Order: sequence, then structure tokens, then C-alpha cells
Amino acid sequence: MLKFAHIENDFDIYASSTGEKISGDYSNDVISLSGEYGWKFTSEKGWYIEPQAQLQYLYVTAADYSTSQNSKVDLDAINSLIGRVGFRAGKDFAAEYPITAYIRGDVMHEFLGDQDIRAFDNTGTLDTTYENDDTRYNVCVGLSVMSFQNTYFFIEGEQSFGADNEDTYTVAGGFRHNF
Repeated sequence: MLKFAHIENDFDIYASSTGEKISGDYSNDVISLSGEYGWKFTSEKGWYIEPQAQLQYLYVTAADYSTSQNSKVDLDAINSLIGRVGFRAGKDFAAEYPITAYIRGDVMHEFLGDQDIRAFDNTGTLDTTYENDDTRYNVCVGLSVMSFQNTYFFIEGEQSFGADNEDTYTVAGGFRHNF
């Protein structure tokens, strides 16, 4: 599977010494390539469970931005390799254009993901590397509609937990074609 995503990031923090609100925003593009394997076990009434495993490589572009207090921040690009095991469970509804409603749960581990960050302003300089190799957990709900033979359109919402994720939500939509 080949994917492209655009991420918008907005933040507000408060300086510990002065209590001043500092805000900023930046964006990244993400390109990923992955392979996954799963096997769908289906009941006669259309209910199913599908254990899955996946390996995914991602490239996240660099970003340079300034905060509201004129700090300059340089975020290096990220190379990422993620392994995932999980399941998808749901119901297939028979119709002229079949619909699937599902939930998904995953355990994911990042094997690479390091990122260099440099920031500087009139108070000093920060030059650090964040090591993102950690484990996280995702839960998801989604809907998929078959529009043509082997072509599906989908929309899903996901929340991540663990690995220092707080208030991390994703809404995605797109299409998939099975060869």
C-alpha cells in the first residue's frame, strides 16, 4: 500500500519561568509504503474478525517555523519503520454497493523514528535528538463502501495511546484498490 498524507500541527505552551503563552504552527507531508497480511474469518450473517500484521516505512518531511515569541525551530525529516499486529472486526452489509462497518485495535512498535530538533532565540539554543522508538496502541472505527469491483472508499477515526501520545486523534479518508 502506498499512502500520502498532509499533517497540520498547532500548539500552545506556557513558559515555566514567566507563564507567557507561546504558540506556533507548522505542517509536514508524509509518504509511506507498507505491506500487510491478514486473514478474515466470516460468519454466515456477515460478522467477521480479521487478525493482521504489517510492516510500514514512512518518510516525514522536515519543517522550519517561528513561534509567537520569535523562536526559530528546525525539525529534521524522519525515517520511520513500524511493525504492527492487531485485528479488525465488523459487519459486512450486502447491497448493490457493499458496505462494511468496523472497529480496529492495534499494537505498534517504532524501530527507527529519530528526529533532530534545533531551536534558537535570544534566550539560548536547543539542539537535541528525540528517539521515537517506542510502543503505542490505536483504536479505530470506520466505514468502507465498495464502489467498483475491488475498489473501496473509506472514512475512519482513530485515537492513539501510549508512547507519550496525549489527545492524538486522526481522521482519514481515501480509496483502496485490491489487485
